Amino acid sequence: MKKKKREGLLFFIFGGCIIALTLFVLYNVSLKEEANQEESKIWDIHFVDLIASVVGKAEYTLPTFSNTVVQQHTVTIHDIGDSVTFQFRVVNNGNQDALLKNIVMSVPRCNGDKENDEQLVCDNLVYELLNEDGTKLKDDIVLSKESSIVLHLLVEYPSSMKEKPKKPVLIDNLDIDLIFSKK
Repeated sequence: MKKKKREGLLFFIFGGCIIALTLFVLYNVSLKEEANQEESKIWDIHFVDLIASVVGKAEYTLPTFSNTVVQQHTVTIHDIGDSVTFQFRVVNNGNQDALLKNIVMSVPRCNGDKENDEQLVCDNLVYELLNEDGTKLKDDIVLSKESSIVLHLLVEYPSSMKEKPKKPVLIDNLDIDLIFSKK
């Protein structure tokens, strides 16, 4: 009888060990799958497809892109109504949605004839980042995974102005940084 009780107890202990070992293995497999899912998340937001269009006698140098920064470009204004619009796409090639948290636009710097042309142009300059439909871009928009949006950066000396610059005015410091975070 003692032998049967001992065999039953050993069987019970052995069965408990098998169950505990199985649960331990399943728990570790679950943790590894979670870790693999975290590692496979891709963050890839950048600008592509730059096109510039000119109105009037305006001149420009093309910007360079660094991830979500537009930089190192200039616009030269010659006359009333001169403008340059830079069109580009913001692409989310990652597998996570992104939230536009902040739009950082530098203060344009005008360089030209010191006889008030710089002040005249910079005081009246239109410098805006617009959606494809022409509305101002606002933060807190969601850029879904594997999608894109078209934006326009407008630099303009408005046609409503009465006074034109006497000499061309070069405008630089037109950098823009779009700061995204994970949604």
